[in-house]
Amino acid sequence: MRNIPILNKENVEKFAKERDVWKDIKEDIKALKDALEVGLEPKNALHLEHHKLAKKIWISFKNKKKVGLEAKVCDKKNT
Repeated sequence: MRNIPILNKENVEKFAKERDVWKDIKEDIKALKDALEVGLEPKNALHLEHHKLAKKIWISFKNKKKVGLEAKVCDKKNT
């Protein structure tokens, strides 16, 4: 199974609890994941940074606060 960490599944779960349309999106994501046989979990440092940033954005969005972002440099072997 190939890994494509393009979204934060925790955020999708949280959105799905709040809005019905996200339940449909969650089902679509699962169907695509199964059909394409890909994983969505972070597998390296760059993926983990993406996961953390998405979580930080969701928390800030939820709390209606601005997001402070820090740029991090990752070497190419982590991509």
